[in-house]
Amino acid sequence: MSKLAHIDQIDPQKKHTAHLSSLDAMLYIACTGCPLEVTSGKNYCQIDANGCATDGSGNHGNDERCSILVNAAGTLTATSFDTEAGYDHVTLGGTEYSGATGPNRVSVAQNTVFTWVSDGSFTNAGWTICLTPGGEGCFYDHDAFRRALSRCSWWTTLRRSRDSLE
Repeated sequence: MSKLAHIDQIDPQKKHTAHLSSLDAMLYIACTGCPLEVTSGKNYCQIDANGCATDGSGNHGNDERCSILVNAAGTLTATSFDTEAGYDHVTLGGTEYSGATGPNRVSVAQNTVFTWVSDGSFTNAGWTICLTPGGEGCFYDHDAFRRALSRCSWWTTLRRSRDSLE
């Protein structure tokens, strides 16, 4: 695995960082950098430290709504899923997932959007959904790659850290 996989451990105060080749950096970012992005409802959904979309820690709340954009083709899988069956649901590709059954290796294209909606009554543990990038390449054009990269706060931090060492 590329040393870039440990990017969250880079300390900008120290005068050393992992040496990364441009190819390693591009492959890592293109396939694992910022594959999911909350586009609405950021008070209710977020991207966790593993790059997965989640409704947050603890039980989800009432009347939550958010949308998540998939920035790279691949498969979506719920690593945890517990919502009020029939009422609180994630919708992906026209399929509603609720109760204890979330998406499991559902193929998605770049620019797919999935949504989360909860009603105003019961709350459960919630959900976490992760993307496994797949296909020939995660980004098919340079502009898509740059747009996704610009949304990665850790990439901006790395660039600042690297620039301060030069």
